[in-house]
Amino acid sequence: MKDHQLPLNRIDQAAFWIISLAIILASFLLVYFPGVLGSLLREDGLFESCGALLFLLTGFILLMTSVEMYKDGKEKGSLIKWRFLMVLGAGGLFLLAFGEEISWGQRIFGFKTPEMMEEINRQGEMNLHNLDTRVFNNAVETIVLLMILIPTIWIHRGKNRLLGFLIPSYWLILSLQLVACYVTYNYVKTQDYTIYLILAYFIFTGAKSKQWNKLFYVLFAGVLIGIVGALNAHLRDVFPSNGPREFREFLYAFVCLVFSIKIYLDVKRPAWANIQV
Repeated sequence: MKDHQLPLNRIDQAAFWIISLAIILASFLLVYFPGVLGSLLREDGLFESCGALLFLLTGFILLMTSVEMYKDGKEKGSLIKWRFLMVLGAGGLFLLAFGEEISWGQRIFGFKTPEMMEEINRQGEMNLHNLDTRVFNNAVETIVLLMILIPTIWIHRGKNRLLGFLIPSYWLILSLQLVACYVTYNYVKTQDYTIYLILAYFIFTGAKSKQWNKLFYVLFAGVLIGIVGALNAHLRDVFPSNGPREFREFLYAFVCLVFSIKIYLDVKRPAWANIQV
């Protein structure tokens, strides 16, 4: 690992603890102050609003990153251009996610939903993701799973870059696992089993290589997932209907912001485009 990546991993470690503390706080509120948690997780509540803001910041950072990549890589071949287009497109998608989260300002400015949209939208709002929430939620869960699975495979191969970009580190993968496992546990899906298997893999490799620091992180994450899962299953009727989803989206938006900052800081280094992939 190059020396300049060490402070970037410190960012990931901090993100892991912030997400852990947020989940612990939410669990405390669920047990002792469920009404407070319900108000925080309601439509247009604190977590949904903060999540939208995090999507906005992530989009802007990725657009800034694409500008830096264009300036540094415009004379360095077609692969660099594809990287630029990928980051530019990702930035646009996060800005789209921000618009969707606030229903394109409908609840802020109070404009009426067009009649055709109102008839097919589950909440009668001016957005696309509520046309079919099942499809949208499955898409998000699949993206999170891929963001966990692909970096894990790359780490197993001894690599930390894909197409020249830093992949999510060990700690960011654990953060995503915490995010993915924050559900009501009415049922367990294929994604959940895959995430648990990856946790088991990290425990095995950490113990085998005697990397006690990393093993501590994964054991802590595993215990937290178990405790939160038991609480959320036992108290699932306390949540508002979309409460766990809103909190999970907020946590996911936070991870995306952290990862976008890492990509930006890495791209700002002049040597980034010379890394072999």
